[in-house]
Amino acid sequence: MKVRKIATNSARLAAFSLLSLLRPVVVTVLEILTAFSLFGFLACAFFGQWFVFTVLLIAGVTTSALTWSYDAILSRLVPFDYGFLSEG
Repeated sequence: MKVRKIATNSARLAAFSLLSLLRPVVVTVLEILTAFSLFGFLACAFFGQWFVFTVLLIAGVTTSALTWSYDAILSRLVPFDYGFLSEG
């Protein structure tokens, strides 16, 4: 049981470290896609392009949800006793 806990905590720390290093790039790309989609959504609403309007709305909401999901996964992987993000 103790070996399993050590292996799990090691994998959790490795995943947290990797995702933390990639976070700035991933979140920046997703936020750019979100902004592009939602500004395009507004432009399509203004010009009356309803099919593109719907596609851009769905794309903007999806990329925004992916950004939140990435941060949620990262917060679930925080090792114990890791600053203000720790669970205990």
